[in-house]
This record gives sequence, structure tokens and C-alpha cells, in this order.
Amino acid sequence: TASAPSSRLSAPPPPPPGGAPRALSCARDSLCEMLLTALRRTLGLDAAISRQRKACGEKGANSSPSAAAAVAAASLAHCRSTLLKMFSKDCRLRWNRVFQHPVTCHAEATKAPKPSKAKSASAAAPDSASLPIKLEVASGTGDWVAAQALADVGNANWIAAEIRHDRVCAIFSRMVMRAVPNLCVVGGDATDLLRSHVKPQSISHIFVNFPEPPHRSGDEDASNERALLTDEFFRLAHKALTHAGRITIFSDNRRYCQSLARSIGSLRKERLDHEKVLVSEDTSIKMTTATATTATANAATSGSQKTPRLFRSVDMSTQMPFEEFAGVRVYLGVPGREGGHLVNETSYFDRFWEHGQHVERCFLLLSRE
Repeated sequence: TASAPSSRLSAPPPPPPGGAPRALSCARDSLCEMLLTALRRTLGLDAAISRQRKACGEKGANSSPSAAAAVAAASLAHCRSTLLKMFSKDCRLRWNRVFQHPVTCHAEATKAPKPSKAKSASAAAPDSASLPIKLEVASGTGDWVAAQALADVGNANWIAAEIRHDRVCAIFSRMVMRAVPNLCVVGGDATDLLRSHVKPQSISHIFVNFPEPPHRSGDEDASNERALLTDEFFRLAHKALTHAGRITIFSDNRRYCQSLARSIGSLRKERLDHEKVLVSEDTSIKMTTATATTATANAATSGSQKTPRLFRSVDMSTQMPFEEFAGVRVYLGVPGREGGHLVNETSYFDRFWEHGQHVERCFLLLSRE
């Protein structure tokens, strides 16, 4: 999947000439048609199909079943059908369909096959549909996420979410040129993605690298509306994360990390006011709203029970210095493997930092309660 549009983005460009889109029967059809139009208009889907048809040899396609199947696959109808299968009826991404092909670890793929084993590599490869899903929000040009995904082949699947279309194209190109098999690029607003297109408890780890502070532009009123890490974002992230799922926020702005820690700390206190809403939305909890309200009131009045909260800070096994604000830790340093950063990758922000523009780094490592 190259790009999944957000309802908050502008309307897609008109489809190329040569055929009007079919009648839309539901929201999922509309979403997939919007995706297909964007792929054709700005990511060269028509050219890719044309090259595939030419490579397969359309004239001689009937000479072999495999050639005929390859030509049939290289069609808009097939692409549309594939996109439809990637979404549930309520327009939420089905990760088992997005990552439906087996993935073989690079290290295993380079090994010579042993004569004593008759199993094929594809048969021995792990089922990619069952792997954990990791999401990077605001992926930029994709340097970091592509490197992490390559280091995680066979262990996890990765999502790169980016709102700017030029950067979506850059990540897609990087993914193709580096042959990253376990990466999906999603174009759109991250908050809307979590709200409308991600199933509850389907993400194992969310990463945010070098988030822009809401006051950076100087116009605080205008920039706050576009801020990414809002209270709503963290509530939606809590809903999207699996049990004990994590969030890693990495930044070179210590003051902003301190502000985020205070904000997340206040969410722990506010969660009591929203408990009945969160419980009633979670279908896995068999409890009515009235019962949930009673349970919440009992928890509030009982001295033996803790106030419910959305996240807690993860205790690092290494001796890393930290500051604490409203019960949330701001670690001073880099996350490393324990924080989900599997490999070091130089990005635009790293290069900017190395040239002396910034002097410190810090991060938050949170676990879903």
C-alpha cells in the first residue's frame, strides 16, 4: 500500500482520462477509489502497470498460465480489488492483508540451503500477518523508519505515517530502492489515521521522532491547531496500542519533552472523568455504562486503589539519568534498543544536531496501562 488518504486532506485530483471511476456504494469503496486515484495521479500506477504488461508480453500471455496470471494481476481492477481487501467494512486497515506475503529474514536468505532439508524458504518463512505492528508518526523522508524496518524483518511489520505528499513519495521511493519488505507507507494526518483507520489494540509500538513544538512558528494560536501530540492523540494512541504497548518520543527539545510529560501526567488524572466512555467503547470488557460508572466511583473513593491512568513510564534497565514531571520521566540521552531504536540511522535532524545547532537529546518511554 503506497498511501492511505485521510479525510482531513484536500480532495484528490481528478482521475486520469481513459475511464471514469465506478459508482461508489459505501465508504470503503469511496476510500479505496480515492487511494487508487492518488496512486494513478501522483505515484505512477498507470506507468507501472504498463511496464508490467510489456514485461509479461501481453501478446503471448495465453501461451502459459503463469504469464496469463501475471498480466491479469497488472490491471487496475486487480489493484482496486486488492485495496478493498485491505480495509474492513468500517474502513479500518487489516494488517494481515496489508502484510500478507511471507517474509524471510535477510540473514536467512543469504545462507545456502542445506541438502538435508526439503522445505522451501517460503514454507519456512514466518507468517508476516501475525507479526507485531510498529508505527512511526511523522516519518519525514523515511531514513529512520526504513532502517528500523530492515533491521526488524521477520520480527515485526512497520508503518510510516506522513502528512506531506512529497515526503510520502520520498519514503515510498526509499522503500522500493532499499527493498524493504515489511514497510507500509500511509499518507495522511496521524490523528485521523488512529481515529478512523486503525483497529483498537492492533499497534505494539508507536514512535515519534523530533516532534515540532506547537509554539515553534511563533503564532501560538494558529500553531496549536496543527500540533501533533495533543491530548486527543494520546487517547487515540492508548486505544490503538496492544496491552502493554509502548510509545517512544525522541527529541532534541528538552523543554518540550518536559511539557509533554506534564501533559501526559495530567491525562492520568483526567482519565477517571472519562473512564465510563473508555470502558463503554471497549467491546472486550463486558460491563454496562452504569456498572462502569459505579466501578469508577468505587475506585475513586477507595484508598486501596490507584487512580486510573493512560500511560506509565518504563523503567530503563540501564542507569540513565532522568527528570520526572507529574510522575512521567524524561530520560536524558538516546532510547537505544530498549526504547525500540534497533539501529542508529542518520537523518536530517541528526545531521542538523551534529553541526552544533543542538546540544542535548532526551526521550519519553511510555507503556500503555
